Formats: sequence, structure tokens, C-alpha cells
Amino acid sequence: MKLEGSEILLSASDLMRFMGCIHATAMDLRYAKGEPLFPAEDTEDAKILQKQGDAHEAKFLAKLRADGNLVIEFGRDRDLPASAKETRAALFAGADVLFQGAFFGLPWGGWSDFLIKVDKPSLLGAYSYEVIDTKLKRKPDPKHILQLVLYSDLLATAQGLQPEYAHIELGNGERFSFRLLDYAAYARHARSRLERFVADPPATSPDPVKMCDLCRWREVCQTHWEESDSLALVAGISRSQRSKLIAAGVTTMAALGQHNEGVPKLAETTLNRLRTQARLQTARRAGGRPSFELKPFDPSRGLALLPKPDAGDLFYDIEGDPFYENGLEYLHGVWFDSGGSGEFRDFWAHNRTEEKEALRQLIVFFEDRLKRFPRAHIYHYAAYEVSALRQLTSSHGVGEALLDQMLRENRFVDLYSVVSAGLIASEPRYSLKNLEVFYMEARTGEVKTAGGSVVAYEKWRETGDQSIL
Repeated sequence: MKLEGSEILLSASDLMRFMGCIHATAMDLRYAKGEPLFPAEDTEDAKILQKQGDAHEAKFLAKLRADGNLVIEFGRDRDLPASAKETRAALFAGADVLFQGAFFGLPWGGWSDFLIKVDKPSLLGAYSYEVIDTKLKRKPDPKHILQLVLYSDLLATAQGLQPEYAHIELGNGERFSFRLLDYAAYARHARSRLERFVADPPATSPDPVKMCDLCRWREVCQTHWEESDSLALVAGISRSQRSKLIAAGVTTMAALGQHNEGVPKLAETTLNRLRTQARLQTARRAGGRPSFELKPFDPSRGLALLPKPDAGDLFYDIEGDPFYENGLEYLHGVWFDSGGSGEFRDFWAHNRTEEKEALRQLIVFFEDRLKRFPRAHIYHYAAYEVSALRQLTSSHGVGEALLDQMLRENRFVDLYSVVSAGLIASEPRYSLKNLEVFYMEARTGEVKTAGGSVVAYEKWRETGDQSIL
């Protein structure tokens, strides 16, 4: 989003952001109009995503050239209107592929990834073009459709013909194609909503959404939540629950912690849980010690899921790299008791062959441990470990029988399910990192989170610096 003369120029990225968070769009608009706002720098995760996306795009471009296509490539060193004129001229020239072709037609504009020539007559001649975009994801996202319909509509103006299809070159090498008519009405309605929003922006306030961690306004929003003691700070609260509380006049976390009346359309058990959560977090924010309260005992949930401790119990974690092609489970870590002292065993993998071998060694270790300790269990935190093992054993054909047996015997114990259903803690989230305050000193190493581990591993892959591992 930027000012083009006296008008706001919108892009496909602006549309996708608007569909995810209208407050982010409001902030973008204020920033574009010159307000003294300070967006955050890209996170390390975002930088890796951008780098991987550029590599995927470059790989597809190389393939098109290797297949003998005549490719015209445009740089982004010129302004958009000038680049759009060059693109229009190149369309009439009839190259097989236009890479980074530009479109400009206020209020919309932007650079498409690829325009591919097809045998369908248009204003250009006996041919026309369709849009292909490269995306890292292995499955198309609805937001991608919005982007491709926009570029296709802009292309239609230039070539005098609406393309029939648009395409996504996915991260796994597959191509997803769709008929534009099937989605055009939805995409155009979304664009009109954004245009109306920009023309007459309403007041907005930040609300947590999926994209927050990668948003450039994340620090501004976090500061707003902290300074206003927002209900958004309450761990586990949903948007609809916040709306019901605000409608009842409960607008801050401290107020929720002291609220002793009912709230319309909010179940009493839910309100009690949120009230306790808010009270504990408020005390913690005021400088209190970490604290928790047990939930009412439920024989089918929470603490009741904990089996009797056994000397052979294992504590298991997986680290995976989603940026590796099709993903790589690069580290299995197991902590266990060995003759009265704790021991950590790691199983590393840096490619697909090593991933299979690490899995084989892990399965052998599990099998031996369970033979020696028939009543042992494997403890993990959240569902990732079990789902990853299912995928690994299936794709590599290793350990499927043993995993199936362990699952049927309920050997795996998800400590997140135990904690989240068994107690209410004073921390803002129920991640393992947040709950470490209850049982260990603060971490001092550079890698403190799963996300940080992935960033460090990607840095190792790039540099080969063994000190990182």
C-alpha cells in the first residue's frame, strides 16, 4: 500500500492482509499517509520464508528456460507505472513467458510472478496469457486465489480477454489450476470491501489473529494490549468470548479477574475458567510469583491421564524444519533415567536418508526400552510428536508395527492435554517455554524456542558452522 499521487495504490498483498486482519490494513493506511508509525523488522522466520520463496521462484524460472521457452524478465528497479507500460508492450511482442510483469490501474497494481502464453486469441493476436504464481505451500490457500484473480483481471484489461484459468506452482512441484469464473465473484467482492474500507476507514482495534507473529505491526499491537490491559492477553480466550465480555462491560483483564456476575451467552464454567485465568495473570503481571490452581478433577481428562511413574519412562521431543524440501525431522531427543542419573540421547538427520536411519535407531531404542521396562510410557508435549511419527513410519516404511502397538497400548502421554485440562496457570500461554518457570531456571542458550531452533538449524544448513548444532 502506497500513495500514488493523491490516491492509494493497493496490491494483492494488501488484499490478503485485509482478509486476515482489518486492523493491520488500518495501520498500513495510516503509515502510507505519513503518520509517524514504526513497523517492526521482518522476523527471522519471515526472512527464511522470503528466501525460500525466492529460491522456489528461481527454480521454476530456470525450468521454463530449460524447456526452451523465450522468457522476458522485468526488474523492479523502475516505478510501477513505467514497468506496466513495458509489460504491455511485451505482451504484444508475444514471448512465451513474462517474468515479473507489472500491472497498473488505480486503485490496483503490482508485479505478477509469471505470465504464460496460451493458444487462445485475444487483442494481442492469435494468443493470450494466463497467470502462474509460485508458492511454497504444498496446498493452495484461499488467499492465493484472491491474488491470482486480481492479476488475471488486470491482465484481462491489457489483453482484451479474460483468462480462463490461473495456476499455482506449489512448493512440492505440483501445479494447482482453477477456473477463474468459479472464484471471480468472491475475489472481486473482497476487493470492493477493501476499496470501501480505504475510502472511508472505520475505527479499528487490534485483535489476535493467525498472522500476528509475522505482521510488521505486531510490536505496536502488543504494546497496545499491554498498556490497555486488554482481554486479548488472557490465555486461551477466544474472539467470541472477548466480544461477549466487552458487551457486558468487562473490558480489561483485571476487571475480568474481579467480575463476579454472569455474562450473557457465556457458560458459567467457561466464565469461571476465564475469571481464574485473568486473576492469576493479573497477579503475575503485578510482580507476583508463578502460580496455578487445579481444575475440578475429571476422571477422563487432565491429571487423570497421568499413568503411574515408571523407572523406564521416556521424555521425547522432535525438532522439524518446515523449510527443508517437503519438511525434515532433523532431531529426535529423548531424556531418561539411567542408573539414577538423567541421560539425554539424540538422533540427528540432515537429509532424507539420514532421516530414515535416525528413525530406525529411534524405533530400536524404543523397542529395547519397552522390553526392559514393560510399564514405561513416552511423555511428549502437544500432538506434534505422534503425528510426525505416524508420517515418518509411513513414508519410510520403518517401525509402523511398533508404533501401532504403542498407540494401541496408550504408551504416549501428551502432557499438554494433562496441563491444559488439569490446571490454570498464571502464564500468558501454555507453551512448554512459558511453563518452564515452574520447574527450571531461565534458559541461557541462544536457542530458547522451537521457532528459534528452526532458525538456528537453517543457519547451520547455510553456513555449515558446527558450533550452531
